[in-house]
Amino acid sequence: MSGTLFTRLIAGGIAATLGATSAVQEGFYLAILLGLFYGLYQGYGFIRWILIVLLGLGGLGGAIGAFVVIGRSPWGALWLLIMAGVYLSSGWLLWKSTRLRAFIRDRQARRTL
Repeated sequence: MSGTLFTRLIAGGIAATLGATSAVQEGFYLAILLGLFYGLYQGYGFIRWILIVLLGLGGLGGAIGAFVVIGRSPWGALWLLIMAGVYLSSGWLLWKSTRLRAFIRDRQARRTL
């Protein structure tokens, strides 16, 4: 359960509909992520919330996945917990960062000029 399960499902669904290979599916996944981060860079505030939700869901999914596999792979469970922590802390920083909010406001002002 990765942090971007929802994004992977969207990318995989689009690629599968088009009959794409695994490499093309990864390309869709990368394009979606790059689009989200580009939109965040351009100052679209709603994308910040999309990323917060995706990172939060990914962190929770990673933590649940760690407890599911702990009996079979303790090191894998540890890795999943570490990644869950990274996703949750990234979402927390996106949510609480006053500098990011100021950056988005500045980018919005520049975009409307």
